[in-house]
Amino acid sequence: MSTENPTPAKKISDVEVRNYMRVKRARLTLDGNTFVISGQNEAGKSSFVQAIEDAFGGSKFAPAMPIRKGASEAVILITVTDGSGRVLKAEVVHNAKTGRRLTVKDADGKAQSSPQSIMDAFWAETSFDPSLFLISKPADQKAMLMRLAKLDFAKLDAEYATKFSERTNVNRDVDRLKAAASMKPTYPDAPKAEASAAEINTEISQAHAVNRRHDEAEQKLQLTASTVSDATRTLTRTREEIADLERRLEAMRKRAGEEEAEYMAKHKAHGEAIAALALAQKVDIAPLQGKLAAVEETNRKVRANADKAAAEKAARDRQAEADKITARLEAITEEKAEAIRTAKFPIEGMSVDADEVTIKGIPLSQESDMRRLAIGVEMAAEMNPGKPLILVRHGNLFTPENFIILEEIATRRNLTCIVEIPGKNVAGAKLVFEDGIGVEPTAEAAP
Repeated sequence: MSTENPTPAKKISDVEVRNYMRVKRARLTLDGNTFVISGQNEAGKSSFVQAIEDAFGGSKFAPAMPIRKGASEAVILITVTDGSGRVLKAEVVHNAKTGRRLTVKDADGKAQSSPQSIMDAFWAETSFDPSLFLISKPADQKAMLMRLAKLDFAKLDAEYATKFSERTNVNRDVDRLKAAASMKPTYPDAPKAEASAAEINTEISQAHAVNRRHDEAEQKLQLTASTVSDATRTLTRTREEIADLERRLEAMRKRAGEEEAEYMAKHKAHGEAIAALALAQKVDIAPLQGKLAAVEETNRKVRANADKAAAEKAARDRQAEADKITARLEAITEEKAEAIRTAKFPIEGMSVDADEVTIKGIPLSQESDMRRLAIGVEMAAEMNPGKPLILVRHGNLFTPENFIILEEIATRRNLTCIVEIPGKNVAGAKLVFEDGIGVEPTAEAAP
């Protein structure tokens, strides 16, 4: 809470309004701290408060039709004392032809430069109606307090929403990947790596080569066996001819010698074929083909295990992303909590939770109306330090006890509180409106 100054230099001492909206004429002398203006509905009291906003707030607070019907211009005159003690007179004129004009002059009638900046020192558009604070929703009260404490979580909240949505999508992927991984088969008996079918195929190719050599040797043996048989028959016939044809003995012996030599050569070749056949024994391919089939089955299991492991890793990686996002969400929450813990609030023990304003941990909605009003007025002053003007549009919400609190705070802080209360006979009214005319009651006439 800011340090209170019991005697601030800035002061508003007089307000006069003519032909402004529903106001024909009205003047209010501000010689204290709390001023009630009253009147029936559409009598002019709200127009009077609007004129004050127009004068101090600038053209952005001017209504679309400020000039009273039938008049050519509307005039707002305000007397103030600035921070250096100078008495200044501000005049706002709305003219149907020339528009809005603000001038500020000193006691000698000299016009001041930057008149709006002079008026800004008394009232700010960030001011809020403390009575409105009473009837605001908890979320709106929280927004007012956070603005006062300069807590802006818009960026963090946007990041939180984005991260929360991102984590939802990632978790959806995690569930999908885990489900997909759980559906994949696994084989505990399979080795970690696939076997090489190429090596077995090489063995089979080598066996086929050996078997081809065996078949060639067997064919050659059959061929030599046939020639041996033929040679044997020829030799038998020759020997019979030798017995029968002695006269041809010499010639036949010679022939027999030649044929015997040929026989021996072929017999030798036949023996070599038998030896070759013995060396080229056939290899049984069936076991190798069975081995190859077993390798394929083993490798299928290995691939299935690798596929499942990859699916489980994808699920773990996605889960890690979700955990990282969750950590950031928690960090954002803690960052906001730390900002709230270290924030400077106007009332001791004041803070905010997820939903509303709290006082020493108790929701503001559970405090009494009297206590909440006091908090609202204190906040109105704190939100605009050094600016004495507070406009209260909903004075009808005040009980007599609450109004006493308003007067006490306004006096203690030297605030100028102008309170609008509907009604004809309002106790303590300083300005009463009837048919557009505001009159300050005399002491005898005041209720």
